[in-house]
Amino acid sequence: MTEDSWIDQLQSLLGADAVLSPQTGGARGFGTDASKIAPQPFRAVALPRTSDEVRALVRWAEERRIPLVPAGGRTGYSGGAVATEGAVVVALERMNRILDFDPAGGSMALEAGVVTADLARAARSQGLYFPIDFAATDRSQVGGNVSTNAGGLRVLRYGTMRDQVLGLSAITGGGARLGREFGLRKSSSGPEPWRLLVGAEGILGVVCEVEVKLVAPPEPSAVALFAVEGLATLLELSVLARRERVALLSFELFDAVSLREVRAARGWDVPHPSIEAASCVGLVEAEVERKEDAASFARWLAVAESRSLGCVVARDETSHGDLWRYRRAISESLGERQQVHKNDLAVPLARLAALAQGLGDLAAELPCGVELALFGHVGDGNLHLNLLRPHDLEPARFAEICRGFDRESYALVAKLGGSVSAEHGIGLAKRHALALGRSAEDLAILQAVKAVFDPARIFNPGKVIS
Repeated sequence: MTEDSWIDQLQSLLGADAVLSPQTGGARGFGTDASKIAPQPFRAVALPRTSDEVRALVRWAEERRIPLVPAGGRTGYSGGAVATEGAVVVALERMNRILDFDPAGGSMALEAGVVTADLARAARSQGLYFPIDFAATDRSQVGGNVSTNAGGLRVLRYGTMRDQVLGLSAITGGGARLGREFGLRKSSSGPEPWRLLVGAEGILGVVCEVEVKLVAPPEPSAVALFAVEGLATLLELSVLARRERVALLSFELFDAVSLREVRAARGWDVPHPSIEAASCVGLVEAEVERKEDAASFARWLAVAESRSLGCVVARDETSHGDLWRYRRAISESLGERQQVHKNDLAVPLARLAALAQGLGDLAAELPCGVELALFGHVGDGNLHLNLLRPHDLEPARFAEICRGFDRESYALVAKLGGSVSAEHGIGLAKRHALALGRSAEDLAILQAVKAVFDPARIFNPGKVIS
């Protein structure tokens, strides 16, 4: 069957304006994500408007054994939304309605294509708060957050996306609709299969609708930005913050290379001279409205200042943003370089200093002027690695260096009992490393689950385990 015939069939199914051929202007962008992994030649982009249209598309694809690649905002770094050969990309951006708000239950039901920042704004309009917050919230979509179990800057307080999902509706193999009625806060009627879609990266089906938990907005807070000699000091301060019962919202870190790149990209001065010269910078946000919270933060801050090279504290909304901007701008600033290789690792918090030390040792051996920029989340044991390519280094040689660094860093993470993907997912980029830290029995069960949900093996082939 010719390519035009596939397009004609899809247009009959979904409507003429809901299908793009690969030759259509802008269609290629639907086949890739922030990983910049090149897509394989794909058949079409489908833009369904409803879950019923997704169901019809799934049944059509199963009959013809045509792969389907679900795509949200395509902000991921692991290649989870990259088109595979012969696939139809299922872009969910037209499924962007907020379906219901439950003030009694503090929840909101919405379609998977709602942009994360729009969900956050809708929550604020109801006097509530959606706590998933990371650099790409203005482009990422809720379905993608669910599928990758997104984390971000507030995991320490609120958890990952898995902790926000109260229910979902998805289309799986055979066009079956998986999920349950929204609004139910308690149920002990056996295992709930829909929960397996959270973090599944689209290999089990297409997430169409989601019910998320909303919480009370954080109380007024203080933000401290401080320079230290190394990550070990930050970990000691993290332990102290818990001991002092500091009402932490975030505990972040970034290194000197990350700060340098932000300043080069944005032209910002630093708020304290010691921060410019520090090898490591910490950022803490904590609630201070209640008297006991303010007292806990004050006790902790006194120790932090005594152990730091310099510290700046902000206690109002405007100055909060002035300090947070250094952390928030890192990923985008690094991405403005000619080429950056990103990675995302996590270990138990007690071993985070060992991970940082090991990565530092590996970075010291990097050839050809390649540098490591490190930033991440002290509060949950997650570090983001970025290898920076010098402008005079050939891309092929840089890719070879990155592969070697990945092998050694993954081996280090496995030794420390960690994960090769804290929040970016496995996708295409890390499929070869999935077995690190996962037992053979664990992987066999995942394959069995895949067979049950997707017997035709059409959902996001080549990703994770498929």
